[in-house]
Amino acid sequence: MHQSPQRGSSGLSAAFNPLATLSALFGAVFVGPSIWPAIEPTVWQSLTSQYDHNTAFWLAWCIRIGTLPLAFTLIRLALLIGFTSLTAFTARRLM
Repeated sequence: MHQSPQRGSSGLSAAFNPLATLSALFGAVFVGPSIWPAIEPTVWQSLTSQYDHNTAFWLAWCIRIGTLPLAFTLIRLALLIGFTSLTAFTARRLM
């Protein structure tokens, strides 16, 4: 019988932790857009030096929209690594 990755004792069960998902979603929605104004001038300068104004505008919007799933993925990955390292550290201490 095939088990889903959410069940069982494998390391993948931590990847589907609802706390990690909700924390990453919260961070992507509320923290991600607040970081964009800090990097926007650098991105805009880089794009306008390579492309015309209209193309740079659309590329900047694509990058801005792309930062939301990127922030979600990075926050979720950081939480997963944190949970995994705490579990490994606890298991090592108990040995």
